[in-house]
Amino acid sequence: MKPTAATKTRLASFGSAAVRDASIMNASVSAPAPVVGAPFEVPSSWIDHNEHMNLARYADAFYIGARQLSDALGFTREFKERTETASFAANLSIAYRREVRAGMDLRVESRIIGYDTKRIHSWHELVLHDDTIAATGELLGLNISTATRRVSDMPSEALARLEELFAEHEQLPQPDGVSRSISLDT
Repeated sequence: MKPTAATKTRLASFGSAAVRDASIMNASVSAPAPVVGAPFEVPSSWIDHNEHMNLARYADAFYIGARQLSDALGFTREFKERTETASFAANLSIAYRREVRAGMDLRVESRIIGYDTKRIHSWHELVLHDDTIAATGELLGLNISTATRRVSDMPSEALARLEELFAEHEQLPQPDGVSRSISLDT
């Protein structure tokens, strides 16, 4: 599926505010196991002086995946306003596997690796049109009370949806590279 001209225009002017554009994050999301986002074409504005996708744009792409996963869980803006909760990223680790260039088609596939009442450990893969994994993103998200701005337990309805989706995701093979560490030792 190719993005519309309007989506291409929004992606071309991509900035942190544009990441939250619902037409990008909510388009054709199929859930679950894993949650697969709509394909999109890498805009030329995401390309750096090395003629490949700038490293910061990988974080943008994984943010799209995290939002799609949140939407699949029902953690919408309305839900967060009603329950006075928000999701904050505590840690994002990106591993680059293949070079990505302008015009390539990508999609983000996401799954839950683990969770507790306050945290979600998720895994995201940036996948090329030929199903090659271009990069992986491992994210630790925190549930935050918007009243106190502190880590807090998720509402029970959120935990119920999380448990249901996790039950499907834990049946998938463990992704290669989960909880990896960085070292010069081989």
